[in-house]
Amino acid sequence: MSARTEALDRELLGPGGVPVHRVTIDTEGPGGNSYAIIGRCDALMRRAGVSGVARSLFMNEATSGSRDHLLDTIERYFRTTWVPPRVRG
Repeated sequence: MSARTEALDRELLGPGGVPVHRVTIDTEGPGGNSYAIIGRCDALMRRAGVSGVARSLFMNEATSGSRDHLLDTIERYFRTTWVPPRVRG
């Protein structure tokens, strides 16, 4: 596990590695594009008092790959509800 992942885990995951923060994301509406989704997660972290360092680490990790990687990263660090439910190919 990298130092980056450990720092994110400390701030965004609770006991047992369970995400602390909840987020609902509508992937089909106007807010369903990747930029809007990232912005929603950042706003949630900011309101929850997550440090700027952890928010930056999350953004770097979430945007380091494909859209699927972005969505997988969100699922790792947030209790996520997808509208409609996410279907993996």
